[in-house]
Amino acid sequence: MLAALNNILTNSINSLGFNCSEELSKFAQVRTLTPIKTIKAFSEYVSGIHRTTIVKNLQKLSENEFCLYT
Repeated sequence: MLAALNNILTNSINSLGFNCSEELSKFAQVRTLTPIKTIKAFSEYVSGIHRTTIVKNLQKLSENEFCLYT
């Protein structure tokens, strides 16, 4: 997945005409993924539940039950 993201970012940066697109795409990945991992870890710490557990529990709900929670 990261390789695909790197290719997409590199191609996008190349299309804008920048040099060093490989380095810029790696920098963009770090700047994007670090806050996401931090927010995920913090939310799991606060809730005390792993995110996949929450997703699995939501998948078990019927459509009517899901509407009540959203």
